[in-house]
Amino acid sequence: MVRFLDKTVDIKLYEDKKAITLQYVEQSFTPTENTGVTIYDKYKISIMLSFGMFAVTENIAYKAQIGDIFVFRPDEIHFAKIIDKKVHKFLNIFIPTDFFDGIILNTDEIKEFLEHQKRGNLICPPLELKEKLIRDTEKITEKLKDDTLIFNIDIFSRVLNLLLMISKHYKNTAQTVTEIPRCVKNTLDYLSKNFGNKISLSLLAKENYCSVAYLSKIFKKHTGYTVYEQITNLRIENAKKLLREGKSVTSVTFECGFSDCSHFIKTFKKFTGLTPYQYKKSE
Repeated sequence: MVRFLDKTVDIKLYEDKKAITLQYVEQSFTPTENTGVTIYDKYKISIMLSFGMFAVTENIAYKAQIGDIFVFRPDEIHFAKIIDKKVHKFLNIFIPTDFFDGIILNTDEIKEFLEHQKRGNLICPPLELKEKLIRDTEKITEKLKDDTLIFNIDIFSRVLNLLLMISKHYKNTAQTVTEIPRCVKNTLDYLSKNFGNKISLSLLAKENYCSVAYLSKIFKKHTGYTVYEQITNLRIENAKKLLREGKSVTSVTFECGFSDCSHFIKTFKKFTGLTPYQYKKSE
């Protein structure tokens, strides 16, 4: 990776509410790389300011163009797969689940697209909206890159306008789903539901009527991870979620499929740089 910029700013307008977090990223990736499996305790909206990336959640892959928007609920584990060698740019907006409760605004449309229960994770606005969305998003990113004082009310107003703009057209947007082999879809789906259990690669291959070697090769090609790397990713991300909820390290160890606490602690520290106990204290 040659170039990297990650500018993160918290916007807090209400004392009794958690902050909205904005994260602008410019990063050089190489094809086959991915951005890491993640699960958050907030809604996540990603506005794409470049092309050549698709998001994978459960067993679906969504290919994005410039101006498209990804949206994820707190319960959705996902990662982005890189398909083009270039500098990728995107703005992430993280919104607490209860942020709009009690706000004197009609936010029903915003809540509907944040939940996206009836549609997928990718929003593809019509061209005229997409052009305005890109312009407005770039104005926000320019302010985020400026190290001088950022006025929360100005940024918040711009973000709110973006959310209203997206939600207004949410029901009428197109969806672009990237085709991935059925065995990869089936494996992603199985792992997302069974990561806490003992998983056999040979059993997965048998269920998909293919060899272990073929499944391993095709899964790595389309996700950037080996099957076992994906299992570990899912276990660690869910462990972080459970630790944030206050569960004990012992409980999390076995709920997430680790054989013993020692192995869990060692693996967790390797991925996060913290022990589970340190992670709980830091939250």
